Amino acid sequence: MIIACPHCSTRFDVNAAALPPAGRKVKCARCGHVWVQRPAQPAAADDEPMPAEAAAIVAPEPAKAPREPRPEATPEMIWAGTDIPPRRPSYGAYWAVGVASIVVLFAASFAYRTEIAAAVPMMGKVYAMIGFPVDTTGLELTIEAKAMNESSQGGASTLLVTGVIANVTSEERPVPQISATLYAEDKRELHSWTFDPGVTTLKPGETHAFKQELAQPPPDTYQVYAHFADTDG
Repeated sequence: MIIACPHCSTRFDVNAAALPPAGRKVKCARCGHVWVQRPAQPAAADDEPMPAEAAAIVAPEPAKAPREPRPEATPEMIWAGTDIPPRRPSYGAYWAVGVASIVVLFAASFAYRTEIAAAVPMMGKVYAMIGFPVDTTGLELTIEAKAMNESSQGGASTLLVTGVIANVTSEERPVPQISATLYAEDKRELHSWTFDPGVTTLKPGETHAFKQELAQPPPDTYQVYAHFADTDG
């Protein structure tokens, strides 16, 4: 006789002789649900043959003297499906776990790209190649002023670049050299040079102001861009 757990719908093959007319308590070995199963209860929706591992083990009921069944009596409980092995995940579940793992790793590689690039400097170039540059210096560079000044010596012009370097991390950081580039209004690169900012390291939260002068800059200089020089060589 095939019965189905009303809680998890797992089906079991139960010996109909073990079920008295008044019914008998059955405990599902899959979910632990307990219900009263009567012989007259319909079987499962389809008549597919049950796999061998889903067969239920029903303890034989001890012989009793004939008597009129009492519907209100509490029947002895039997176990259904005690020999069912644990369910194995399907291949679809393995694929789902694999795809989820790849997505998590991909997201983490971008969320922690600064830490990754600091540990593996080559990764900084990889991130920059795909359009996600990474700052591994832990420093902020701000140009505070750009001015064309007339020098008192011979009337030659001088470009004065001032700025501030700030350590925004919780650790002491080395300060690399600074590269500056002059651009024309049409974005043409006119001139570039590298200079020492005047400090080698900055402690956490510390700032340093710098000043750089360039004699006789190109007359059509429109914009100055400064950044930390590449320390990877």
